[in-house]
Amino acid sequence: MPRALDRIAYGDPVTSLTAEDKEWIVTRMEELRGQVRQDLEGMRREMESMRGEIEETETKLLRAFHDWASPADLRARAHNAVLRAVDLEIESLADRVKTLERRNNTARRTQYLPLSHIPSPPRSVSRCSAAYAGRSKWAMW
Repeated sequence: MPRALDRIAYGDPVTSLTAEDKEWIVTRMEELRGQVRQDLEGMRREMESMRGEIEETETKLLRAFHDWASPADLRARAHNAVLRAVDLEIESLADRVKTLERRNNTARRTQYLPLSHIPSPPRSVSRCSAAYAGRSKWAMW
């Protein structure tokens, strides 16, 4: 009966082993093969039990996250609503301030100071520089 033990790599026949040695090796390999199978089955069972534990842990984590996230989401939505209301109020107030400033600036442009309030230039200053000094000092305020 030809076996894998009858040949070494590249098809060379094994000549130094007796039939008894070969039989012992075959028997030992079959024993080891059985032990490896038993070990693999044990590992499979352990993995299955670990898989169940992992699924339970995942479920607990997801449940805990959901329990935390639901109120946090509600708080975030409430805060967003408040912030939107504050933004609208600030925008409204900014519009009112702009309108008031526009009215105030329009009223200022139409108000001129009476000419009696313009000081007369000193006699040493030429007429051109006095006119300029009067304009810059008494602009439309």
